[in-house]
Amino acid sequence: MINYKIVIPTYKRSETIKNGTLLFLKRNNIPKNKIILFVANEQEKQNYKKYVPLNMYSGKIVIGVLGIMQQRNYIVKYFPENDYLISIDDDINDILINKTTNKKNGELCSISPNQLKYLFNYSYHLMKQNSAYIWGINLVSNPFMMSHKINTNLGIIPAGFYGWINRHSMVNKIYNSSREDVERSIMYFNKDQIIIRYMFITFKTNMRTNPGGIQETMNTKTRYIMEDKSTKKLKKMYSKYCCHDKVGGIRINLYRKKSKKKIICNKFINTFIKGRKCNKSKTR
Repeated sequence: MINYKIVIPTYKRSETIKNGTLLFLKRNNIPKNKIILFVANEQEKQNYKKYVPLNMYSGKIVIGVLGIMQQRNYIVKYFPENDYLISIDDDINDILINKTTNKKNGELCSISPNQLKYLFNYSYHLMKQNSAYIWGINLVSNPFMMSHKINTNLGIIPAGFYGWINRHSMVNKIYNSSREDVERSIMYFNKDQIIIRYMFITFKTNMRTNPGGIQETMNTKTRYIMEDKSTKKLKKMYSKYCCHDKVGGIRINLYRKKSKKKIICNKFINTFIKGRKCNKSKTR
């Protein structure tokens, strides 16, 4: 069994995390001693200790820093190099598997406890086998825009759910809390020439509507302004990889850059998409 830690950065969301990510992990039988919360200050720590039951996490709450990008950088520096870490946002309600077999019936199904454990453990082996250092899931939750593939090319690994082998040098350089996953994806691909994305897996969350979190530090208008400023910096710092502007969604696409390393692992994929009756879940 692979030793991993689940880290959850959270801000003013003691109710959200209790009814979201921690409930999801508990429902899927993830050992609570693996789960560590990262908060912004002592007051937040006391609030979480008061309102979040101890049977849902390890009891360890680390005081980091304010700001989600800064907090993720803090987490990277906090743990030793080569630790296997899995970061999950505090508002994840479910992890969904695309079991669509034809173009007429889109089907997203809740991951099972055994599948989730398998994902966490096997992903570490897959990274080691392919000299990769990060894995993630699909950014979109439309089953017709997903595929039964493991993609190693450049793309955006969403910040809400991903795992990595820790290296202290891999911290974000550009300040922006809503583009930090874009920079992270570019950094890892630039250094390793491979990132692992499971294109048949996505997540269910209410990240734009839950109180607290990034909504607590900026409104939608401010967020768009910050995103545009950050995009300009990304284009300047990573001109080889970023970006095409687009309308809708996250409003940018990364340039198409292929990895020379390909992963064909049908046995692994079939573990998720075949067998077992589908426990359907609504998309985000």
